[in-house]
Amino acid sequence: MNTQKPHIIAPVVQKFHLHDEKAAIAAEREYWLSKSIEERFEALEHLREQYIQMHYETRPEFQRVYRIVKREPR
Repeated sequence: MNTQKPHIIAPVVQKFHLHDEKAAIAAEREYWLSKSIEERFEALEHLREQYIQMHYETRPEFQRVYRIVKREPR
């Protein structure tokens, strides 16, 4: 059961000319640097969850791996 509150990302719109890619990249970088580490991490986690939902039917979990090693007696 998922008890986490849904992530809300405020829409931000900026218009740039197609030939001004450097300005768009700089603005994107400045936007994310203005956010706290927690806000950036939450956005990253939200995107990761969306990717998992789109590409997997169930949420992948860590698999348990057991290895039996036979050792020679001392």
